[in-house]
Amino acid sequence: MPVNVTMITEENKNWEITGIVGVEWNQSLDRWRRIDEYGNIIRPTTSDFDRHPVWGMMRRCTLSVAGTVNHYGANSRGDGLDLTGDDGRVMVEISKFYVKFQRPSANVYRWWISPSARPGFEVHPAFVQRGGAERDHIYVGTYDADFEYDGADAAYNAANEKLHSRTGKQPYTGNSDCIWSIPVDDLANEPNIGDEVSTPTEGGFFIVDYLKTAGAWGGGGAGDTAIIWLRKPGDTTCGMAGAEVLTNDTQVNTIGNTTAGPTGRSVTIAHSRTLAGNIGAGWGLFNIWSYSAVRLLFYIEFAGADSQTLVGKGIVDKASGTGFAGELNGHDSIDTNIGVNGTGTGTGTDGLTPIAYRGIENLWGNIWQFIDGYNALDAAYRIINRDGSGTFADPIAGGDYESSLAIPITSDGYQSNIEWEDLLALLLIPSAVAGSSASYLYDYFYAHDAGETNILQAGGYWLNGVTAGIGFLASSDVASYSCRILGGRLEFIG
Repeated sequence: MPVNVTMITEENKNWEITGIVGVEWNQSLDRWRRIDEYGNIIRPTTSDFDRHPVWGMMRRCTLSVAGTVNHYGANSRGDGLDLTGDDGRVMVEISKFYVKFQRPSANVYRWWISPSARPGFEVHPAFVQRGGAERDHIYVGTYDADFEYDGADAAYNAANEKLHSRTGKQPYTGNSDCIWSIPVDDLANEPNIGDEVSTPTEGGFFIVDYLKTAGAWGGGGAGDTAIIWLRKPGDTTCGMAGAEVLTNDTQVNTIGNTTAGPTGRSVTIAHSRTLAGNIGAGWGLFNIWSYSAVRLLFYIEFAGADSQTLVGKGIVDKASGTGFAGELNGHDSIDTNIGVNGTGTGTGTDGLTPIAYRGIENLWGNIWQFIDGYNALDAAYRIINRDGSGTFADPIAGGDYESSLAIPITSDGYQSNIEWEDLLALLLIPSAVAGSSASYLYDYFYAHDAGETNILQAGGYWLNGVTAGIGFLASSDVASYSCRILGGRLEFIG
């Protein structure tokens, strides 16, 4: 179809001045293209986005518990940062932006962002969540969240169980089959996190964290006690019982004796939300508005939805396995292999190596991620209040959510069209599933189950293949669901 090029040259210069960049998805033609604020075609380059005050300022940093930035890296990739978590949780800072959306005709959708307030634009709801105050930045976990016990040399306190965001760790997932806590007494030598340990009958365990609850390391008496959290990749059972000698294979010494069987974890959305909130005020799980902000940034930057082709497949082609069969955060040297703008893949084979978008690793692939602030019921979607006044819970309480006009669909399939109303226009929730892995939104949708109140998961896990991607959604599980393939991602808004 011929394009009206009147004044395109002049208006193309204008977007560079205002920073307003948009995207148009013509669903009928299955066509994406970038547009300026007037709807004219523009062709910004990756370098243009790298210099933009929103995309170009997405950067990795280390964040204190209070939400202050400890350090930034030398670039968006985070060169020079301590990614181990010792300097704070590793997060991606996203600067506040404003949005406008429009449907000029049936099945033609437009979205724009602006780095500053402009007529017709409003601040994206992500920047007012968790209290309603407008913030200059939000922070999204660089990595899939992992587990830590933030305390030592004291009686166990559940409030010290927290989520973290750091490289080299196993994402926190499971239904009593990925991470276990083991009580230990007769303490011998103190271990280190990451040490490999075994008993006379079981091996291949790795220490996730540990807590001395009484006595002293090396005391050797029954009053010297500890709790040790363990993982065993690829196994669904811990295999330990009472009164077994626990040996440190990394340091080649004895730790102590197990005193009871293992306690596994049921990592539900509520449990993950609690562990995120235990960090402090402003901390929580990746919520529906933050997630939509990142998706919108991706779709505008790439003028397309085929994330597995545009960036990489992600960790999606592995065998199902048993227990946790994904990869640790930072796998395949992705921390250093991605571009200086934070986008790229690890060094491995496409489909088996992680991806990152603007510093956020595994937005799709490796594990499913809980997305907070969303319920699907037979009559409507319930979305946490746009003005930030809602409290995250399951189910979301009355007064804390807005209800859609749209009735949730109940058929699974590849997303081919979206719900369009004021509440849902930024969320890209599918209204039809007549697409494929090579058309429309490219990604699959597991729809609402009739009669249930469903939560939302995004991204897909290590087995999902071509169904996965930045828009891969599962709206078919209830809040009590937990699984070895499902975990969370931190955010800070405060």
